[in-house]
Amino acid sequence: MSRSPSSPAFWRSPLRGPWFTSLLGVVLLVGITVMFVTGLLSYAAYNPNLAAVNDKTPDKGILGFYLFSWPTHPVWLYRLTQGVHVTLGITLIPVLLAKLWSVVPKLFALPPARSLAHALERLSLLLLVGGALFEFTTGVLNIQLDYIFPGSFYTLHFYGAWVFIAAFVTHAVLRVPIALRNLSEMRRPGGWPDRSGEPSDGAGAGPSEAAGAAAGAPGTTADGPGPASDRPGSASDGSDSAPDGPGSASGRPSTSPGGPDPEPRVPGAAPDHSGPAADRSAPLPDDAGRDRDGAGTASGGAGVAGGPGAPPGPASAPEGQRDGRDRVPGPSVPAPEAGEPARPEDELISPDPLPPTVSRRGAIAFVGGGSLLLAATTVGHSFDAPVRETALLAPHGGPEPGSGPGAFQINKTAASRGIDPKETGAEAWSLVVAGNGRTVRLSRAQLQELPLHGSALPIACVEGWSTSDQAWRGVRLRDLAVLVGYEADAAPDVVVESLQRAGAFRVAALRYNQVRDPLSLLALSVNGADLTPDHGYPARIIVPAAPGVLNTKWVSRMTFGAL
Repeated sequence: MSRSPSSPAFWRSPLRGPWFTSLLGVVLLVGITVMFVTGLLSYAAYNPNLAAVNDKTPDKGILGFYLFSWPTHPVWLYRLTQGVHVTLGITLIPVLLAKLWSVVPKLFALPPARSLAHALERLSLLLLVGGALFEFTTGVLNIQLDYIFPGSFYTLHFYGAWVFIAAFVTHAVLRVPIALRNLSEMRRPGGWPDRSGEPSDGAGAGPSEAAGAAAGAPGTTADGPGPASDRPGSASDGSDSAPDGPGSASGRPSTSPGGPDPEPRVPGAAPDHSGPAADRSAPLPDDAGRDRDGAGTASGGAGVAGGPGAPPGPASAPEGQRDGRDRVPGPSVPAPEAGEPARPEDELISPDPLPPTVSRRGAIAFVGGGSLLLAATTVGHSFDAPVRETALLAPHGGPEPGSGPGAFQINKTAASRGIDPKETGAEAWSLVVAGNGRTVRLSRAQLQELPLHGSALPIACVEGWSTSDQAWRGVRLRDLAVLVGYEADAAPDVVVESLQRAGAFRVAALRYNQVRDPLSLLALSVNGADLTPDHGYPARIIVPAAPGVLNTKWVSRMTFGAL
């Protein structure tokens, strides 16, 4: 009979289990928390509550409760926070996919809700999965400069992040205690394997020792033809102390280590081809084969040892033998006590697993290797050559564009933004400075006659790429405010307009602390040469620690005043 996805037996991978899922979950808990914090900082760096031109989420309401005036120091602040945000996000993709794969049976589990807490967990899981896929997908598309989503990336990513983090926090509150408990099991003897089927601490080294601890332990099942007793490797064998026949916890005659497996004495039971319990990663019957209704019985089998319907015979081992060897290392969870309700983490364990082809440690190494590979081929876009050339997966990786003083990364070219060279020529272009009831118009030659200052500042963009410090030279923003009647130390906010006709942040606002910083310039040259058209000729803004889009290129007008 065919199995449906809602049946636990449909999912047959022996890798799924509480320890595997819990480890991935803890990694994501730390990583996504860092990503969320750096994402909030990235949003704050735009000063969205300063002016409407900076705010791409005007209906955010209380979601902007934390916003503050973005500082100008250290000058590499945005370069660091956004570089970590993007590189970490790319690095976590294999972990996220492995985590989603490990819990996919829970998405199909029936009934949909067994209690209010379970209903909240299922709802948070759906929002968590959907939110994670949405955030990571839009983030990767933005990094790759593929703006195929409907609407502004800033708006979609911002609101999507809050939906995702709400589900993430709810799920974490419900699941973190269980995850930590599962991980703590690895410290117990036989808790989890170094290799498929070998406990890391040597517990259960001998077949008879492993079987002696497993046979008749509290909570183990009596013989029966159900799924728990049918699958290979579901119970210990090879113990001389375990009685034969129906009263045996294993349901098989004892064997000597290394000897051939006898035919099973229980009708319908499969021969044991897996060797001693210490060499198998499949769960014991009462670890994965119990009914999901929490009755504590093995699915398809007889009653729990010591309970109604249990056959006579030894039902429990002495307390001293329950040292963690009462379960095969794979699930990393202890066998339940008699009558204990089904645990939520048991849903991850297949009652009918396929033979393992890789250990859980091997699977973790595979996921970790994928993450390291993505990190190694992404992180270089936050550095200059030769490290940048290793960023094979990033649009701003590889060699620097061009040569000479202007050979560093850009996002917007003059041609892509419709900048006509005729508009930027010496005769056509001039800068309008307005504020305090005054207006001043300056040509580029007149700007060069004003006091010029230098600043060594990087460029850092939301896509995570950045440059090292470039040597900028130009007029201080606060000196331009003086031209329209403000004191340099009391210079107000400013709105900056570009020659580009359309696009996000064609008009941008800078807060007064950014205007007053002596490193903030209207730059006319970089690295000892005039700006190139792609770097913003005839003049551009450069502000310490600000996102790249606020360093407006092809500046045509600056209006000072409170916003």
